[in-house]
Amino acid sequence: MKNSKKPKSKSVPILLAMTFIALIFPLGLVGALAADTDGDGFDEVSGISLPPNMKLAATGGTFLPVCSPTVNVPRNLCVREGEKDLFVIVDRAPSGGNIPSPGQSGYVDPLSLISAGLGVITHELAFTAGTQDFSQAIGGHYAVRIKEDLNPAPPRQLMGLATFGVPYAGSLATVWTEWIKIWIAQKCSKACFTNSKTGATTCYTPVDDNDGSTVTARSFECRNMTTGTVVNMASIQSLDLISKEFIQNIVSHEVSHMIHLAYGADTFDHHYPIAAGVLMEQFVDVKATVDRSANVDINLYISTGYTKADKSSVLLY
Repeated sequence: MKNSKKPKSKSVPILLAMTFIALIFPLGLVGALAADTDGDGFDEVSGISLPPNMKLAATGGTFLPVCSPTVNVPRNLCVREGEKDLFVIVDRAPSGGNIPSPGQSGYVDPLSLISAGLGVITHELAFTAGTQDFSQAIGGHYAVRIKEDLNPAPPRQLMGLATFGVPYAGSLATVWTEWIKIWIAQKCSKACFTNSKTGATTCYTPVDDNDGSTVTARSFECRNMTTGTVVNMASIQSLDLISKEFIQNIVSHEVSHMIHLAYGADTFDHHYPIAAGVLMEQFVDVKATVDRSANVDINLYISTGYTKADKSSVLLY
């Protein structure tokens, strides 16, 4: 059991994602479709056929039938008029990508936070292999697109960058997943604290660094305070799940910018401030603590929810 005395702490704000504001962009069709009663830009009464350059990521199929109460089809593989549908092309890196794919072991759905938080049914798409057509048009409306970038040193150390607005022909967000993994590894492997009285700084690591520059922590844990995922760094446990959860956060954050969320936020780039505790905040809060017995905790506050204002402000069309 860890010492119950009060730990020292520090807070490290980390820039999540700036939003590129598209000043002029087409908004898809003008007016609502005749059968589009839910205002998502799609007529779902007969099902939806995908164009030749797209396929469903989970099955490779190209048609989403109307959901039936008697046929057990996963909700993300069918459509129903009266329920908003959002199509997201997840354009993974061709090799070595970090965004989990459907069917993979340890799969973490990169879009599930949107469905759970906003009630919008997300349909993950992929571009058909071998095609050079990167159009995002589905009938008279559009899918938004997430493009994975494995650059380990992105500009301004951004984790994501998106256009803002409703889905249109150029709705695009880039997510730098390799940098996300590097950042997680950095934050979860070292913690430095400065004594307010003496000004001396002491740094702790999970294991001996063999050069005498750090103190080996008695225990060293890194956790996602939202999901409860805990990694024992002293046992060299994998950070894979926390990395996937953070990538999920960034993907959902950027997709949300492309459906008009955080429009009312009190910042010019459509974010809420740090420690708001919601998915559309501009920074993720990280708190490191150490007690007198050298037990170190790294706490990541990776939010998964939306504000009430955002829940009522979804625009797909």
